[in-house]
Parts: sequence; structure tokens; C-alpha cells
Amino acid sequence: MGVLLVAVVLGWLAPARASIELDWEAPDECPTEPEVRATLQELLGSAQAREPVAATARVQRTNTGEYAAHLVVEMAGHRSDRDLVAAECDALAEAAALVIAVTVDPAQALDDAMAPVDAPAPAIPEPAPVEPVVVDPVAAGPGSPPASMPSARAAPPPRRATTRRIRGVHLRAFGGMDWGSVPAITGAVGAAVGIHGRWFRGEAAGSWTFAREGGAPSEPEARGRVGLGALAVRGCGVPAWRTLEFPLCAAIEAGALQGRGVGETVDPSSAHRPWVAVAFGPALAWLPIPRLAVVVGIDAVMPVWRARFLIGDEQVHRPQPIGVRAGLGLEFRFQVPP
Repeated sequence: MGVLLVAVVLGWLAPARASIELDWEAPDECPTEPEVRATLQELLGSAQAREPVAATARVQRTNTGEYAAHLVVEMAGHRSDRDLVAAECDALAEAAALVIAVTVDPAQALDDAMAPVDAPAPAIPEPAPVEPVVVDPVAAGPGSPPASMPSARAAPPPRRATTRRIRGVHLRAFGGMDWGSVPAITGAVGAAVGIHGRWFRGEAAGSWTFAREGGAPSEPEARGRVGLGALAVRGCGVPAWRTLEFPLCAAIEAGALQGRGVGETVDPSSAHRPWVAVAFGPALAWLPIPRLAVVVGIDAVMPVWRARFLIGDEQVHRPQPIGVRAGLGLEFRFQVPP
């Protein structure tokens, strides 16, 4: 009876062990949820949570190739939000596990994370490079470390993509088709240079639409070839998801239509007419690697002034009120230093 009573009392005095719930969502190349749990267990060792802990992490790959995570940790009615950024997803997962471990047991987690590595020689080893991630202790809740405690990793402040409006510059070469600017469906080529951020892009582009032949229905011999050279300024909003971007763009372009009489025309001379148009349309960009994008898009093109080409009194071409232009391009991206 006495032994049973002692066992009951000891069981009542023993610290209760609470669960640690983890909801981890990340790209396929990142550590899985079981791997993150294993890292968390290594940091905690034998330490256990006295209160239930719920952690949620959402990891995304940014336009610059880095990995960003929004981490929410809840314990005993207190909630802590953290934004973590790292060049490698493995390092980001370790940082997230460390934040959760610090919430459960600051002393044990920080002691394991900062434990020195045994060295065979007495010489002081050079410090190993660390990922640019700073993990602050949880701000509130039971088991929170003092505000003066240093960060778990001694590293410079992280380069957060959201702190820089302009992330890089890009160069793109493209080709496609055009209908409505010249007498018939034709091809077009061009190049663009611009800047881009997380949610926007702006660029200047030059293009050449190949000349096509047109004629007057009432005068078969009155024929001319018309081509188009133009420069455009374009701005886009850019929603993104993982390695896909969905630019929604508007542009204004100016240039010249170049016409020349061909065949047995009444007047086989050349002429130029001004071209001013606005364009609107969506695009899709896929980044198989961080510095390269494949871009496909389609635009509705509306001339502000529809110039006419005449041979004698016969009209051989006038741009359509609304044209269509589609293109496929290869884009190279270069990161801007912070």
C-alpha cells in the first residue's frame, strides 16, 4: 500500500508531457515534415513540452532563387510569427526547427545548437560559414528566453527579398506572330531589357514585324509591301507561385510603318507612316533555374492612329482597329546586389 501511494504521488509530481504539432508545407526539393521533426527532436534531446505547441510553416521559393518561410508558433495562448529567408532550403528547415525548439525549451535547444565541435588539435578552427538566417527567440509565452539573449546563430541580418524593391535586371530575346499591323499574318522578332521586383517588372523593347504584301480589291495591279519597326515601354504586375509567374502587362509603343510599291503598280515608290499604339495582355513565365525564364505572352494591340497606304487612289493597307500579337522568348536574369 505504501509503495502504491508513493508511485501515485511521484506520478502526480512528474511533469506532464504535451504534444508538439507541426504543419510543414514546402517545395519538393526541401526537407520533408518527418525530416524537420527529426531535426527538432535532435535539438530538444530529452526535453519535453509542458504545454501543447502548434507550429505551422509555409515555405516558398522567391524570384531570386532564395527560400522564404512564414512560421507561426503557438503555445499556451501565445502566438509568435517569424519570417525566415535562406539561400538553401535545408538551412531554412534547421532555422525553423530551432525556433520551435527554443519555444519548448530555450536552454536545451540553444545549448545543443551552439555546442562546440570536438577538434583533434588544440588549434582554434576557423568559423564555418553559416546561412544568412537570424533566428530570434520566441517573443512571449512560457519558456521564452530573456530579451537580452543572443540569436541562436551569429550571422549578419538576412537579405529579405521584401526589403528591396528592385531585385534584378533581365534581358530577353523573343519571336512570334502578328496580325493586324501589316497586310497579313506575319512573323516578328525583338529584344527587351528591363528591371524586376517581387511583384512587378518594367522594360523597354524593340521589335521588327516582317513586311507582307497587300493590295486593292478593285485594282489587282496596285500592290505594296508593308512592315513595322517599333519601340515599346511596358509595365507589368507579376503574381507568382513557386517557379511560375503570371505577368499582367500594359505597353505603349511608337515607330514607323514602312511601305513600298511592288509589281506593276501605278506608283512603285516607298513611304513611311507614323505608328503609335497601346497594348494589353497576359503572359506566363517559367523559371526552370533561378537565372533563366521561358516567357510566353499574347497582347491585344490598338493603334492610336491608323495610317493608310495608297497607290494612286487605291488603298493597299490600313492597320486593323485591334490586332493580336503573340510571342515566345528566352529571358536571362541578373540579381542586383542589396
